[in-house]
Amino acid sequence: MRITIFGSGYVGLVTGACLADAGNHVVCVDTDQRKIDLLKQGGMPIHEPGLDAVVKRNFDAGRLRFTSSAQEGVRHGLFQLIAVGTPPDEDGSADLRYVLAVARSIGEHMTEYKVVITKSTVPVGTADKVRHAVSASLAARQAAVDAQSAVDARLFASETERARMVRASKDAEARAESAIRERDALAAELNAARQAAATAQADFDARLTASEAERVRMEEASKTAAARADEAIRERDTLAAELNAAGQAPAAAEMGSDARLDAIEADRTRMELAWHDAESRADEAMRQRDEIAKALRLLQLKVAGKKKGPQYKDVELTSLLEAPTLPSEQAVRRATRHRLSSAIDVHIDGDAGELFDLSVGGAQVLCPKQPDVNRLVTLSMKADRNTVSCEGRIVWAWLEPHSHGRKLRYRAGISFTKVDEAAIESFISKQSSKET
Repeated sequence: MRITIFGSGYVGLVTGACLADAGNHVVCVDTDQRKIDLLKQGGMPIHEPGLDAVVKRNFDAGRLRFTSSAQEGVRHGLFQLIAVGTPPDEDGSADLRYVLAVARSIGEHMTEYKVVITKSTVPVGTADKVRHAVSASLAARQAAVDAQSAVDARLFASETERARMVRASKDAEARAESAIRERDALAAELNAARQAAATAQADFDARLTASEAERVRMEEASKTAAARADEAIRERDTLAAELNAAGQAPAAAEMGSDARLDAIEADRTRMELAWHDAESRADEAMRQRDEIAKALRLLQLKVAGKKKGPQYKDVELTSLLEAPTLPSEQAVRRATRHRLSSAIDVHIDGDAGELFDLSVGGAQVLCPKQPDVNRLVTLSMKADRNTVSCEGRIVWAWLEPHSHGRKLRYRAGISFTKVDEAAIESFISKQSSKET
């Protein structure tokens, strides 16, 4: 059995040693720490023959222990023996204060069923007082436990509320940080959008300025080409008027000139229908001017021969007709312009381009950069394994509509000044055969 004895005097120590020697596990409790230390060291606080050997034997065997802790003693034993002193009062009655103090201590520390035995010398009725003291301690403990439970409940509620508020605070901080991040992201997107809009506006303004400058330049080029065409038409009309006046000569000369006048009128009608192509009109007018000049010269020669008589016709007129004429007086052959159905790679002064149409008199090309009007250039084309080269002057140029983003954006017209007509005609013939 496990037994606790409160008091280590003549009653408690002797009883504890005997019970331990009988095989029980005994703990002796005493409030005098010096007595407890002495017993642990093998000393005896009282004189009792043979007691020291019994105490030592059971202490060494672990069946007998000593402590000043009432809590340890109450926790140890099922049986709680009260063996403290009960000195007599002044009236001779027993002083029970030490017994009741032990009873209250047992009530303060017990947590399970205990058997409380009063071994001290006490009067009748003491057991009720001991039971009352233990119950009072238990009631006080229960009240304290209830109060502590209430306090613990309030503390738990307070801690729970604090934890809830901490979580709510952390949630609020997390939402605030998320809102701040979203705000910063939206601000960054807004700045990027503003920068993109500014860049787009600047690009649009630059393109608008370039387009307006190109429009002005094209208008000036168009006006220049139109002025050249008008001048050529006036010259042509002047020569036609002279030819018409010369047509009032003899009937034979008039019949010869009517055919030429009809051809001239057909050419004039065709040129008026193609007025928007300024370069072509100018070239055609100049060619017609040279033809009319030669026709007028021939007509004048015929008229002069008629007036001077037959003797001049076979000599002077024939020699004049058969004599070589100056380059400016040679008849200019009308060029047939061939429009290509597929792009042909060419080089304009070494720059890559594409050929649009071609004749012995000129060509239209597409090029990557804006050409200079009136500039002399060299046009090179691949013909089988050979290269055909022509020299000419750029007579007009414009920016192709809807050409933004294309490599070849500019169209230009070239009037040849130096050309191998046979090579050009051969090139056109080969391209025509490929297309068919």
